[in-house]
Amino acid sequence: MFSQQNVNHVFLFNDASKDNFTVTFMRTMFYLFPSFTVSVCFGAVALVASTHMDPASVTWVKGLKYSWADFFKPDDGWVVGGIHWTTPSGFEFMMILVYDALFFLLLTWYFDHVVSHNRGVSE
Repeated sequence: MFSQQNVNHVFLFNDASKDNFTVTFMRTMFYLFPSFTVSVCFGAVALVASTHMDPASVTWVKGLKYSWADFFKPDDGWVVGGIHWTTPSGFEFMMILVYDALFFLLLTWYFDHVVSHNRGVSE
């Protein structure tokens, strides 16, 4: 579901509601799930590189070559109904994955040292 960029554009990366607390909170919670971040990054690559339906013009658009410049460039566009969206670049999503890995590593270390288990006492 999260690799469907049109859904993400309308609900999570809509420029009109990007400063809304609820949308920001939900987007932040989704960022904690690595599968969401990978899916959005995959969807961004697929949107550029594959033949897809353009929702603004309701026509099929042939895919383009995906380059490193595209990886560092935020993506923006329009959805039917005049909704403008801006998604972060693929590089930003990769950095979110690194932050997620560090966060879960810290949580693992913390719970390993705080929660008691059958191999002795907690530290």
